[in-house]
Formats: sequence, structure tokens, C-alpha cells
Amino acid sequence: MLSFLSCRVQPPKRENVKYSTSLSEVVIFMSTEELLIKMYEDIKAIKEELDQIKIALIPEDKPTEEELREIELGTKEIAEGKYRAWKEIKEEL
Repeated sequence: MLSFLSCRVQPPKRENVKYSTSLSEVVIFMSTEELLIKMYEDIKAIKEELDQIKIALIPEDKPTEEELREIELGTKEIAEGKYRAWKEIKEEL
């Protein structure tokens, strides 16, 4: 069996209402604060979608031959123990 909680809705003061949308017979009023929150959430969603589009459209750079050699040299130095952590070097300076 369905049960409903009763609630009392107090309409916003008319001077605080900055936006209204009519959906057939339903009218929704938003206060300035509610509108700003909604706009912020929409902007965040658009930003996330834009970031996904950028990832899909912008090709990843492929390393050049020189960069590949530098990576290989660095890997060998680490394996031979010639590597020093940047934190150590920074503390000496």
C-alpha cells in the first residue's frame, strides 16, 4: 500500500522569483538561489562533456625517436641504481 507524507509548501515571495517555466499545466518557480545552483550544475555537466569530447578529438602525441631514447636511458639508470629522487636533490639545494 502506498503512503504519502504530507508537506506544506510555501511559495517564494514574488519579488524573489526570477525564473519560471511552464510545462503544459505545471508551472515551476525558482528562487534566485535555486536558479544559480541549477545553472552551476548544468555548467559542470557541460564542462565534463566538453572534456570527454576533447579527449576523443585531440590525438595523443607519439614520442619522437629522441624522446624514446631518453626514456630508455632513464629506465636503464634507474635499473643500475644511478637514480636519485628529486626530493633528495631539492633538499641539498
